[in-house]
Amino acid sequence: MKVENITNFGKGFVESLPEIDKTNKQMAIPMLKVLFREIGFTGIFKFIWKTGLETKKMKARDWSDFAEKHGFPKEKINLFLESFATMKVMIDMTGEKKAMKIVSEMLENGNDHIARKSNKNVMLMPIEEFKSCNDSFISFKEFTKTAEKTLEQEGVHKFDIVEDTNDSYAFTVKYCLMHEVAKELGNTNYCFIFCHVDDIAFPKMGPELGFKYARSGSLGYGDSYCDFRFKRI
Repeated sequence: MKVENITNFGKGFVESLPEIDKTNKQMAIPMLKVLFREIGFTGIFKFIWKTGLETKKMKARDWSDFAEKHGFPKEKINLFLESFATMKVMIDMTGEKKAMKIVSEMLENGNDHIARKSNKNVMLMPIEEFKSCNDSFISFKEFTKTAEKTLEQEGVHKFDIVEDTNDSYAFTVKYCLMHEVAKELGNTNYCFIFCHVDDIAFPKMGPELGFKYARSGSLGYGDSYCDFRFKRI
């Protein structure tokens, strides 16, 4: 298989939103199991109610100046505010440290469920299709590079390639729209739910596609950049 024929090749964040929404729904039950264990039945109802209210509040904000400043369509911002509301309510209910732990376990459970059902993960990457290419690492690298270029064109990321060889690929993101939205909402940790997906998905993909993933910083963890380093095993 050629890399350009792989599912979702060249798609950016906005174009992938419908499939992301579908994936989130598929992850709901395994994620709720973690939530039930951590905050109980009554806590779940409180969490869902507060998240709904917070989402409405965030959507009611006037995002016009922000959208103009960052070059991103105002109407598209509303499509992912529920994730920020989810993180905000979790932090309000449990504190930042525990909220990050709970969300991490929820994503882990959701990712495992998706992998069992469809041979993909929460980043919508079709692992079996990479493996059907002549070189799974090179196909993954080219897929990822094209995705980042699309994200940059959309105004979601600005990235710099640090290393690009047959055996390694590394890039750094110093601007991320999700991080900017979180700052606008008053707490950069609200974008943790987006950043941590990388640390859930890539380590699970690596052994199957022949690479090791590492990073030294993430905007969602309070660092000044996100870096992504992939090295062929």
